[in-house]
Amino acid sequence: NRALAYAELGTMNTSSGAEYAYFMDAFGPMPAYLFSWVSTLVLKPSQLAIICLSFAKYAVEAFVTECEPPDIVVKLVAILAIAVILFINCYSVNLATGVQNVFTAAKLVAILIVICGGAYKLAEGKSNLTSGYVSKMAQVLVIS
Repeated sequence: NRALAYAELGTMNTSSGAEYAYFMDAFGPMPAYLFSWVSTLVLKPSQLAIICLSFAKYAVEAFVTECEPPDIVVKLVAILAIAVILFINCYSVNLATGVQNVFTAAKLVAILIVICGGAYKLAEGKSNLTSGYVSKMAQVLVIS
């Protein structure tokens, strides 16, 4: 729903600035300005922190044998990830673009592997479609 709302806003308001431009048109300059500052000081940094902490937890779990990795190690890896991102962005815009392209391609390859693996298992006839969610939804649709 959120993506559709942004798509509609983007087609109706073609000025640059994303949310700032939308707030400017809808509410005026003061709310747009305040949103920009809140976004810069709170929203974007907290999003980066959450993403880096998630990355650090998954990265550290691969190297520990315990159930939960130590919190201090996870936090240190998250700080290191933030420092690397900061260095890349400060060093070169072209390097940052290249890194972003590589990670985007890696995500798409991972998604493609999952889709191809699922299609292969479906073609083999090894699926849980008869006992899972899809089967229950089909029964609901047939009954109603």
